[in-house]
Amino acid sequence: MLSQVILTAVFSYFSQKYFPWWTIVFVSIIFAIIFSKNKFYAFCGGFIGVALLNTSYASIINSKNASILSKKIMSLMPCNISDPNILIILTGIIFGLVGGISAFSGSLLKSFLKNTGK
Repeated sequence: MLSQVILTAVFSYFSQKYFPWWTIVFVSIIFAIIFSKNKFYAFCGGFIGVALLNTSYASIINSKNASILSKKIMSLMPCNISDPNILIILTGIIFGLVGGISAFSGSLLKSFLKNTGK
């Protein structure tokens, strides 16, 4: 699972750098098909890889602009979030869910292809 986490994070970083953010879906699916042993580990590997990547990336951006951007985003949100770190954690969780569900789908595709004999 560690190799799935590391490769998902690295390839997601480069795919987000040059393509739209949703290319992490394809990266998570591909590495879940290659590395997953079961559906739970596939989900966890995709979730952790993408969540760590986007949480660290959001933290770097937040520190570079002295939390100005995160405070403006918090003012647009309907809920009352006062700490920029909570916004960074929420960003990681949301992106992590995208990566985890994508990896879970990749694991389902792998088991489907294995059961159909292809």
